[in-house]
Amino acid sequence: MLEVRLLGKFDTKYKKKSINITSRPAQSLFAYLILNAGTPHRREKLAGLLWPDSLEETARSNLRHTLWQIRKSLPASQPKVEFLLADDLSISFNTAAEYWLDVAGLEKLSESASADTLIALLSEYQGELLPGFYDEWVVLEREHLYSIFEHHMARLMALLQAEKRWLDILDWAERWIKLGQKPEPAYRALMTAHAAKGDMSKVVATYERCVKSLKEFGIEPSEQSRELYKNLKVGKESFETKSTVPLGEKRIESPKTNVPTPLTSFIGRKKELKEIARLLSTSRLLTLTGPGGVGKTRLAIQAANSLVRQFKDGVFWVELVGLSDENLIPQEMAQSLNVGEISQGSVMESLKTFLKPKELLIVLDNCEHLIHGCAIYAEQILSACPRIKILTTSIEALGLFNETAWLVPSLPLPETKN
Repeated sequence: MLEVRLLGKFDTKYKKKSINITSRPAQSLFAYLILNAGTPHRREKLAGLLWPDSLEETARSNLRHTLWQIRKSLPASQPKVEFLLADDLSISFNTAAEYWLDVAGLEKLSESASADTLIALLSEYQGELLPGFYDEWVVLEREHLYSIFEHHMARLMALLQAEKRWLDILDWAERWIKLGQKPEPAYRALMTAHAAKGDMSKVVATYERCVKSLKEFGIEPSEQSRELYKNLKVGKESFETKSTVPLGEKRIESPKTNVPTPLTSFIGRKKELKEIARLLSTSRLLTLTGPGGVGKTRLAIQAANSLVRQFKDGVFWVELVGLSDENLIPQEMAQSLNVGEISQGSVMESLKTFLKPKELLIVLDNCEHLIHGCAIYAEQILSACPRIKILTTSIEALGLFNETAWLVPSLPLPETKN
């Protein structure tokens, strides 16, 4: 069987022996084909994807040579089933061939998976997709896969806490911190586990690590993390008698907002904050667009906090980065908005009933992987609730009528010192 690892490294083996695909274009093409196994890709599309700055004739020539390199590296399959299918028009990876891909298990994880199932499959996540690759398609796929990983890690923390598996929490929370992007739920899980084991000094040390880590992003720990730490500091007995929120779930900690609070202002972003406020004054749906890493989320956090006083019923943050099913968007919104009783009808109907008399701003962060669902539910809320406004962040606009899409400028380069 062909074994392919793309998470944390590019590694291919056949019958446990390494396959030498050495050139970066060949690795990139092979990875793209196997990640989209079964889908034929037109040659001109692949040539433009991998060599966007080359002339068409040069790009096609590069594609032919790269395809030859891959085929030369791959073993002759037994029985005779080709790994790659190619004709004059298209190229694809053959799903009939025997192969194993580390990414596949992550994408197929069920929402009802047990803690042990999650541990078995999340163990395959050894790091970000194709580290060191900077192709545009890799960056987008990398963000998508990380969002899935983060969502299931949050679920794992919640399940392990419910089962009081403190040693597993210590192991997996640290693993998440090592592989993740400042994951607050992991620090909360660690604090809970250390408290359960009676080591309050490590609770304090973990919270300090959390503060220092988030400070690099210009934000401070959420109210949920601060309250958990406060409860833990008064003693284990007091903590166990309080009503706490399971890790991985969200709730409103303030009657006005649950938006993360920045520690510092964003240098050079005052103009952008004023523009966002201006656009929201004339539009009920504003989408901050731009490629990953441009600073959409950080800008939305700062803007949302600065706008709390302008909305009678507050500003509320709905984090979608770890959500993989668009049908769960209403539940995520209901939790973030602290909607109480859910009627016998749909969650969406309860949400609209709750929001209809209110005047508030909802921020939907990281919509790009759920853009169809975000568009549907945003439109329903805006239609039913005349005093609600929505701010979203996404690589692309939702595509709704009367939506205002604003391209976030790139972050300025830091000044260099002589």
